[in-house]
This record gives sequence, structure tokens and C-alpha cells, in this order.
Amino acid sequence: MALSGMRDVSHIDTAPSSRKPVETHITAWAPEAVETALREELAHGGQAFYVVPRIRDIPHHVEMLKDLLKGARKDGKDAAIAVAHGALPAGEAEEVLVRFAMRQGDVLVATTLIENGLDVPSVNTVVVAQAHKLGLASLYQLRGRVGRSEKQAFAFFFHPRSVQGEGKEAGKQEKGGKGDQVKASLSSDPALRKRQLAQLGGKSMTQEAVQRLAALKEYSHLLGMGPQLAKADLAIRGAGEVLGYEQSGDKGSGVGYDVYMNMLAEALVKVRGTAIEPTPYTEINLGDGLSNEQVLSSSFLPSAFFPNEKTRTAEIEEARLAPSFEKLRSLQKRWRVTYHCSTSPMPRSVRLFFIRLNLLLASRVLSGENLVLLKSSAAEGRARLVLVTRNLLSFHWDALCGALPPSHFSSRPSARPHPNLRRNVYFREGSIENGGGRLEEEEGEEEEKRDGVPRKGKRGCIVMELRDASMAAETALAVLFPFAEVILNQRESLAERIGQGRKGQNKAGG
Repeated sequence: MALSGMRDVSHIDTAPSSRKPVETHITAWAPEAVETALREELAHGGQAFYVVPRIRDIPHHVEMLKDLLKGARKDGKDAAIAVAHGALPAGEAEEVLVRFAMRQGDVLVATTLIENGLDVPSVNTVVVAQAHKLGLASLYQLRGRVGRSEKQAFAFFFHPRSVQGEGKEAGKQEKGGKGDQVKASLSSDPALRKRQLAQLGGKSMTQEAVQRLAALKEYSHLLGMGPQLAKADLAIRGAGEVLGYEQSGDKGSGVGYDVYMNMLAEALVKVRGTAIEPTPYTEINLGDGLSNEQVLSSSFLPSAFFPNEKTRTAEIEEARLAPSFEKLRSLQKRWRVTYHCSTSPMPRSVRLFFIRLNLLLASRVLSGENLVLLKSSAAEGRARLVLVTRNLLSFHWDALCGALPPSHFSSRPSARPHPNLRRNVYFREGSIENGGGRLEEEEGEEEEKRDGVPRKGKRGCIVMELRDASMAAETALAVLFPFAEVILNQRESLAERIGQGRKGQNKAGG
């Protein structure tokens, strides 16, 4: 419900001091890689978790680890291996975990029993065998069992080398896993033992398992990857019912994650009663020759602003996906403190970057399709900045203006939202004249195709008459920001105003 916007959610992006992202490796099963990962941890005097999804497979993995980790400890002794799972007698599993936390053991072989509530700072490596059998939530929780201190932590997720197509057999293989089981003890014959060890990683995985592991790999560099993984899980499994019992979607329905979220967003708009539907994208042309793609690209910002390319990519992506003005303000402040001297002005390109992001957000909230600077003849020396909207009507505009203080529309220039305005901002439905031509050729109900998708709705224009066209971006942001904030922060009172305005218009028309 939080991801869909029905409920608010607080998300803390700042990691604890000195905390480092867990170095995550997702690779095909190889006993040699398991040995290397565990030996490196034990050689530094640390401990490790080794996770096996099925209890019946644990004895074979324990036997393999005893063979691989001979003399692996820092003092040259064999690694001490502990075992914990839900089938142990009452209290025994808890006792094993307590002893392991007190460093009475080097490697804990366990099921997903350890994924919640276990905090052992001395454990900095987790190895997950047959990771394709686990869901994204379990994979995320297991990754979070390490990295609980200032030391660099490592997570290794091993999967089979082959991939099956989607189907009943693939589903049985992943859920039941009977085909992966080694039925006998590990053989002393080297050739047979090698084949048995290869089987411990599983025979094959489904397409969904591949998608889960790919999602984990994609967001593994982020410290707060939970929301991103939750969205990926929705896309993979389906959204299910918001208020019902089904936790995953019907794969046969043909409705994917993006379509579902669009349908839900449309339903929320109707329920809230605002009827000001946001547009997914706004074209901005301010006469400076800079398109959205240019301003929001990584190459637009100074090359020396961020310490490395990885940080640059992550920070820019976070800014581009910011859902609110508050989030953008927080990011701009953080960039100033972290990457720039807080006492000197930010580079011009960085300021333009944040102005464009704020403009896009404000325009989208106001259902803007195009934000265009119209210049009159040089003799007149006039310029108009016009936000072309769809589905924003006169009674919407009246409700928005009524929600702002009267001083915002005072005739005194000092009281206007920006001194660059020649007069107060105004709204008109339909087209607007532009030196004998029209910015919009048709008025009223119309249908057109954008990116192949038919769209309907009435158009209108929010008009700003400027003194200085070079200040178009700053002026547009100062003007549009208050109106957008009204929609975002005063939905209930605004819906009531809109309803009253619609009734008044209907009476007048009757």
C-alpha cells in the first residue's frame, strides 16, 4: 500500500556511520569458490554463515565443508562446523546459535532459520547454496545477516549453471528440489565425489529464479535496497490483492506490474476526487537549447563533482527518481555538504540540474505536457512562458488559486511569486495566440497518439508573462511550485473545492 501511494512511508537513505555496502557475488555453483570464500574469512579470525535451503541436504554440505576447510583456521586447525535447523529438538537450535555467537564454532550451517533477528558482528561472510530456491525476501534478509560492524562484509549466492524454461516441471524442480538431492554419502572415489559435489548446487533453475537473482545483483550496491527489491518482486510475481488474501498476482491474467500500477494510480485519482491527472513526462523548451535528456544526463554535471563514477551514477539516479520536492531539497543539501564547499555557490550546471528536476515534478503534478517559452517580436520585447496542460480545467484552477493566500496574487510586484512577472499568472482553456498563430490548434475534447497511445482530454494553458526571458527557468519554478504543493499537500480540501467548482459550473451551464 505504501509503494502504491495509498499510505505514506518513511525511508531513511542515510546509512549508519562507517557502514559499508555488503559486497555481493552471485555466481554459478563451484565448490572451489565456496572454499576460497570461507578460507579467506577464517584466515582473518572471523566466522561465517553457510545457508542450505533444504534440511535433507545439510549432511552432504557439512561433509563437503569438513573436507574443504581442513586447516583453514588462523591457528592452522580444522574449522569447527555447527549445524542449526528447525527439525532439531526443542531448545537445541537456540543453544547452537548462542554457542556460535560466543565464538564456539567457525562456520554455522543452517537453513533460513537465521534470516531474522540474528546479529553476530564477528560474522562477515555468508554463503548461500542453491539460492535459486529462495524468494527475494529471504535472499535480502540473509544478505543482511552480515555487515553488522565496520568491517567489509561479503555475501555469496550460488545457483545452478543451467536454466529451465517456464513450466510445471520447472516449478516442481524449484519448489520440491528432489532432483537436486544427493541420495548417498559422498564417495571416496575422486571422479564420483566430484559429480556428487556438483549436484549439491542444484541441477537447473527457472526463469523466475533468474529474475530474482538479477534483481538482487542490480541493487546490491545500495545500502537501502529494500524498496527497490520490493518493487522488483511485485514485477516478477504479480501484485496480488491490495486488501485481499492473495499475495501474488495471477500469472494468467496478462496484467504486468507497470499496467497494474497505472490502473491503481487512475483509481486513486478518482477516489481522491482531484481529477488532475499527472502526466508521465513534460517536454520543456525554455529557449536555451537544453533538452531534458541533456540536463539530466551524467555528462551535464562537472566531472570532478563526484569522487567516482559509481557514486555519480547512483546519486543522479536517486535524484531523477525523487518523488517529492522535499526529497529534492534534501538531496541538494546533501550534495552541497558532501561533494561541495557549503560556503561557496554550487556549480551552475548542478543548479540547472535541480531546477529542471523541480520543474518536471511541478509540471507533472499540474498535468503539464509542454512548458514552452514564446517570444514576441524584438520591437515588443515581450516573452510568455506557457505550460500546456491536459485535464486541468477552469474550476480546477479556481480551486488551486483559492487554496493560496491572497497576497500571492496582489497587484504589487513585490508580492508576486517572482519579480520577473509583468502581471499575475493566469489560466485559459483551449489555445493561446502566438503572433498570429496558435500554440494549440484545437480546443475541447480531442484525441491524439503519443508514443502510439491514444490520449483524450481538454487542454488549457497556464500563462506567465515575463520581463526577462533569460530568467524563464527560475520564474517558472517560483510560479508553478506553490500550485503543485497545493495538490500534493492539500488533497482533501482541494478535492472539496474542486467539487464545489464543478457544481457551480454545471449550474451555470444548465
